Amino acid sequence: MNWLRTSHSARLLADLVAVGQPLTHEVLDIMAHASGRGGTQTIDYLRTTLVTYKALPECDELTARIERHLTRTAARHPEHALLLRAYVRWSLLPRARRAD
Repeated sequence: MNWLRTSHSARLLADLVAVGQPLTHEVLDIMAHASGRGGTQTIDYLRTTLVTYKALPECDELTARIERHLTRTAARHPEHALLLRAYVRWSLLPRARRAD
């Protein structure tokens, strides 16, 4: 009960329910992209909890985190975005997928 009253994750979940948003990985990705670093950590915790309790299907979380980080980094450094995206696509993502 304490978690429900004080947790940032519980508030995010309540906000999703209140506005009628579906509970999907895509919606959580959009929320993570819109929030700051602390918000991203909260959403990652909520996602892990929901997957653990089978409220969401499993996904390749490592790949998803790399892609979210790439999006944030490319937005901060648009002059290097093309090079960053190529490096992630050809080097990091294949290694992350093999690690599964």
